[in-house]
Amino acid sequence: MGLNYELIIRVIVGGILGGVIGFEREKRAKEAGFRTHFLVALGSTLITVISAYGFDKVADLIPIARYDPARLAAQIVSGIGFIGAGLIIFQKNVIHGLTTAAGLWVTAAIGIACGVGHYELAVITTIMVLMALELALAVDDKLNKRQLSITMTSTDKERIRSIVESLKADGVVIRSYDLELLDEGQGKTYKATVELSTKRLDYEEHVWDLLDGLDGSIVSHKK
Repeated sequence: MGLNYELIIRVIVGGILGGVIGFEREKRAKEAGFRTHFLVALGSTLITVISAYGFDKVADLIPIARYDPARLAAQIVSGIGFIGAGLIIFQKNVIHGLTTAAGLWVTAAIGIACGVGHYELAVITTIMVLMALELALAVDDKLNKRQLSITMTSTDKERIRSIVESLKADGVVIRSYDLELLDEGQGKTYKATVELSTKRLDYEEHVWDLLDGLDGSIVSHKK
């Protein structure tokens, strides 16, 4: 009975630690949030527990060469890759989701650590993951300022103005804004160039969302 309680605690701790990482991802509106990380950690912990202790009753009946307590746990590492691959997106020459996929991978590892009873390693790893996600981003935000050069072309002049107003509402620094008429034919075409500065590392992705449906480009560099 004592071992059963210990295994239950391992599953609970694994789920909690995964949920902590997922909560941080949820705050930043990432593809995989609290529920995904919680379930990955919970599942990997449970599989590890089953792999290590679930076959004790049949261990004596199975040749030692075929009975490997680590076999199921090893499949977690490769299996989690399918979920991570689904989170990685290559869009408009920008790769999205790598950090989230890596977070899920290490969350599974934390679950495995809990499954074999290494709580200290699991807790320390969770803290290090949060430091990597939060502290490193905070320091980079303070030390670096990104400059974006945005070019957009549209026949809808008001759409361009609306995008510029959205940029201003985000609190970024608009360094320059130029609007020119390219074609004075029946369907007038306008070209706008906006130079801005921002400390948000993920702001380029937000700008691409604003430019959805328009011909445009973004050039980014650090100040």
